[in-house]
Amino acid sequence: MAVTCTTTVDDYDDYSNFNYGDALTMIREQGITLHHLTGEKFGFRQRKKSAEKILGYSSEAVYFPGTTSRGLRRHLRPPKDLLSALASETEGSVFQQARLESPTTRSEAMAAMARHMAESLADPHR
Repeated sequence: MAVTCTTTVDDYDDYSNFNYGDALTMIREQGITLHHLTGEKFGFRQRKKSAEKILGYSSEAVYFPGTTSRGLRRHLRPPKDLLSALASETEGSVFQQARLESPTTRSEAMAAMARHMAESLADPHR
């Protein structure tokens, strides 16, 4: 399942009715792999020039135009929102919406996202 939204529980002052653990359990019980398009930018814990080229990430890798890096994943500073966390926990992916909207990166971002989604469909419990 691929989602994007402009309002999440992160936007509310009182999200006491939302339980991350329950949401994760329900998603896993239904066998859903969540893919999220976010407006947030990604970076690395330490400044790296390659950060400006990040298209998206999964729990295992960071996606760049034309390549995937598993080694840089542990250095990624992911966005701090609930949908991104849920996507990572369900073996899904998180991609920058701006990369899909930009004419210069659209085809590369779509290819990377499609590749990861196809891999997750082929082996949903990697």
